[in-house]
Amino acid sequence: MKSCKTCGKDFEGSAREFCSWQCEENYRHSLKKKLDDAIKHDKGHTQKLSKE
Repeated sequence: MKSCKTCGKDFEGSAREFCSWQCEENYRHSLKKKLDDAIKHDKGHTQKLSKE
């Protein structure tokens, strides 16, 4: 049995990493929010692009 990446619930299946589509959507939303926050507070990459 595998454990869901989001909620930790055990489920049957070998090809999936999530127990449901809701958990997969929550994981994607969480990851996107983390990336957006990291990029928003990192001024270095935008300054380098604007100079070139």
